[in-house]
Amino acid sequence: MPTSIKSQAILRKAGLAARRELTPAYRHTASGQILEKIRTSHRFKASKAVAVYWPMPDEVDVIDLIDIVIAQNRRAYLPIVRQDMTLGFGEVTASTRFCRNQYGIPEPVTTNDSLITARNLHLVITPLSAFDDSGNRIGFGGGYYDRTFGFRRHRTSWLRPRLVGVAFDAQRVAAIKANPWDVTMDAVITENAVYGSGIVI
Repeated sequence: MPTSIKSQAILRKAGLAARRELTPAYRHTASGQILEKIRTSHRFKASKAVAVYWPMPDEVDVIDLIDIVIAQNRRAYLPIVRQDMTLGFGEVTASTRFCRNQYGIPEPVTTNDSLITARNLHLVITPLSAFDDSGNRIGFGGGYYDRTFGFRRHRTSWLRPRLVGVAFDAQRVAAIKANPWDVTMDAVITENAVYGSGIVI
């Protein structure tokens, strides 16, 4: 683990390399453990509008949370990349059709008018490349989540939606020097622990 704060680019590269080095079997088992932590959490159970993400091959896979949310008559969403480089969120139902965006990631087929705004979500599960014990997150360099949820930086009390990162413990680093525009996670859940600001998950 690094002993000093390094640049985000270096930490991103290290976190992604550590993730790739995990075996598929380990990633599968660890993803199941992370999903179970989320599924049984108070925050997840209390959230009526939950956004997840479509996992890339070596990312934490908690896509089954969508089926859980739908089965409990709540609303599940996936992110959609918008032209202004922010994220909208399209609802997923049993009849939802999908298309691939410019990164090859499946998105719900919907219209801009029917997207839910980030402010109206209750809980957002986010991927990341690296994180620290305080809930600082390094994404993948595009800044989509930071731009989309930047409004939370200007709040002191009402912090909906709650932002929960998911990662493997191998992606944990000693410290991340956050940029002014970075949005901190309320918690980061791994196969071994829950890190972050101390909020009850």
